[in-house]
Amino acid sequence: MTDASTRTFAVRHLQLARALFAAIAAIMIT
Repeated sequence: MTDASTRTFAVRHLQLARALFAAIAAIMIT
């Protein structure tokens, strides 16, 4: 795995985790 692909993978995972966290927070608030 190259450094660039590792960084892209990490960014994608971070965005996915943030979206998931936002969804859970929205469900809990409502």
